[in-house]
Amino acid sequence: MNELQDRSRSYIAIRSFAERMAASVRSEFAALDPVPAEAHPKVRRIVEYWRSLMPGPGLLPGRRQFDPTAVPDLLNHLWLLEIVPDDPRRFRLRLVGGALTEAGAGLRKGQFFVESGTPEEAARAHARFSSMEKSRLIDWRRGPPALGYMEHVRELERVMLPLAADGRSVDMFLCLTVFYFAEGQAEGGASPADRD
Repeated sequence: MNELQDRSRSYIAIRSFAERMAASVRSEFAALDPVPAEAHPKVRRIVEYWRSLMPGPGLLPGRRQFDPTAVPDLLNHLWLLEIVPDDPRRFRLRLVGGALTEAGAGLRKGQFFVESGTPEEAARAHARFSSMEKSRLIDWRRGPPALGYMEHVRELERVMLPLAADGRSVDMFLCLTVFYFAEGQAEGGASPADRD
């Protein structure tokens, strides 16, 4: 174990999952509602792109409509979470962008989300994803990482966008995460003051 992991483990004992979530700002909003004003430009861009894929009023885009070449600058921050209906673990990572790996997210393609983090973290994530599947809403959050082993990340900002092959039944989430490591800087040096 390296020094950073050692410091993170001692900090985790002090800061519970509930405390990390209480320190977050969260918003759920419908497909055409405004994006939170404080959202990072990358979050705004993926939401705008997702909206452009909507096949009609009240219909969600599907994975087939998503063209990675349309957002090459965002690919490193993207992850896809697919819904596996006949498996109790239910939510499986289909794609994990390099920024998540570089930040130490410990997530890998093919892994079920319940296999990451503590049992409490996994249960809460499972409940959140299940709620989002039913509501069909966009979920945005900025705050400390939900996964305790990522306490070396000061904050993260993530958005989860529902996808539906039939336009109605959510079968996947298109997600984007931006990490803030020190003094409010996102990876690549963007600070909150640099936002649109």
